[in-house]
Amino acid sequence: MQPKVTVLMAVYNGEQYLKEAVGSILAQTFPDFELLVIDDGSTDHSPAVITSFHDSRIRLVKNEKNIGLTKSLNRGLGLSRGEYIARMDADEISMPSRLAKQVSFLEENQRVGVCGTLIRTKGDGGYVWPFPLEHEEIRARLLFENCFAHSSVMIRCSLVRDDKFSYNEKFSCAQDYELWVRLSRHTVMANIGECLLRHRIHDARISHQNKGAQENLANNIRMQQLAELPVSVDNDEGVIHHKLAMRTIESNRLFFLHSHAWLTKLQYANSRAGMYSEPSFSKELAYRMNNVLTRMSRLGWWAAKIILFSPVVRYAGLPVSKRMEYLYRSFFYL
Repeated sequence: MQPKVTVLMAVYNGEQYLKEAVGSILAQTFPDFELLVIDDGSTDHSPAVITSFHDSRIRLVKNEKNIGLTKSLNRGLGLSRGEYIARMDADEISMPSRLAKQVSFLEENQRVGVCGTLIRTKGDGGYVWPFPLEHEEIRARLLFENCFAHSSVMIRCSLVRDDKFSYNEKFSCAQDYELWVRLSRHTVMANIGECLLRHRIHDARISHQNKGAQENLANNIRMQQLAELPVSVDNDEGVIHHKLAMRTIESNRLFFLHSHAWLTKLQYANSRAGMYSEPSFSKELAYRMNNVLTRMSRLGWWAAKIILFSPVVRYAGLPVSKRMEYLYRSFFYL
């Protein structure tokens, strides 16, 4: 019998957290799913952890050798039987109502093809990642960064049965970001504004082990989107865009002025091309500019005109008190 949802998990030597991850799926309030686990040639006890659960909804498929996460996920897409595919990593924890709430959301919103959720980090005070919720906000945010937690996403299987929307194996450390960008051009995307996943941060994660490669691939994805806007990008502008995306902001006048010039250029390019909807796009640019303002230890008179009159700052939603603070710093902290 075809399940409503295929929960797709790829695991490689993940025994440390695997039992908790699998247990969180088996404890879902929505029962109509299969848990498809692709074991990518693990040399630890990961397969034994999986088989220790006596639940007929678990399908364990073993790769003959280690082929990597991206290829394993693509194999899983081909083997999925559900109407929806829910991603899950072997070190995360899904809240009990996660599948039920995502299925309900997709059933009620037929135009939505990709549905993520907010996530809370496990430990360290439980920080909530503030992802955008609406499609146009998501599209604008993707120009700068990935705004889906991979393990929180549920996708309509009809979208990914076609090789056109499988994971791109050239992006082995940023395969999800690249896929969301492609899908954003063909379907509506959304995040549910509720924390339905606990995200675990540890040194064994791919994002930690391959941080440099992941950042380079993410930057390539950003540059491809900028080329489609289209907007010309020189080397200095590329560096500014990367730093704004990564929030590696410099608290000096030159960075402030160059950031504002670049964001103004993006706003003008979109006003001609109309690729991104307004005011969502301008709000995203304002969000980036506000990040710069917040990090500035000193401002001068040169900043006052931008704070008062810049269209890039206008959509930032700054309260009057914050705007007055910035203006005070502009005139008196020279």
